[in-house]
Amino acid sequence: VKEEVTTTISREESQTSSSTMKSIPRFCNLPQVKILGDGLAHVSEIYAQYVPQISDLDNIDNELSLDDREAQLAVLEAKCVFNTLRLILSRLDWSLSGYEGEMSGHSATAKDVVFVHLYLSSISHFAKINTYYQQFFGIVLPPSRSCVAVGENALPGGRRVMLDCIVQRGSGAYMRIQPETDLDTLSTFLPKK
Repeated sequence: VKEEVTTTISREESQTSSSTMKSIPRFCNLPQVKILGDGLAHVSEIYAQYVPQISDLDNIDNELSLDDREAQLAVLEAKCVFNTLRLILSRLDWSLSGYEGEMSGHSATAKDVVFVHLYLSSISHFAKINTYYQQFFGIVLPPSRSCVAVGENALPGGRRVMLDCIVQRGSGAYMRIQPETDLDTLSTFLPKK
């Protein structure tokens, strides 16, 4: 059994992904990263360091309902969450797991994420956040996910979005295809008639 290694990114790096928000942080939390054996990593507790407020919205449409404004604020948080995840993936150090293979020190990409737990304060935010989810992970073979509406003020510090994920080293190039890939090139994967 290989020993689990826990690492975190620095406070300064974490704050750069949310530096566009003007709100005062309620508290600072760093995501937890566990490099597991067999090329797996678990990244948990990824959420925005700042809880955006209405004043953080650039163009406030006074005709928007309170629910629509909350959804826009949830999108701001989701963008920060995805930026933080991108930073974490780029700095994963697989050598911490004791793996000595070809990819031991390489980082990961969004295509190496194999499962996502997405927690939302309201399921009404899902449609708008899903647009950014698709931009980040792509639409062809994105990672499996569960999306759970946990209720208002259930996430730490009154946040609206939190993400946990499982990363498998090197799975992106192997498991994913590009949307522009010609289907004829996939014929080896299709059943023969």
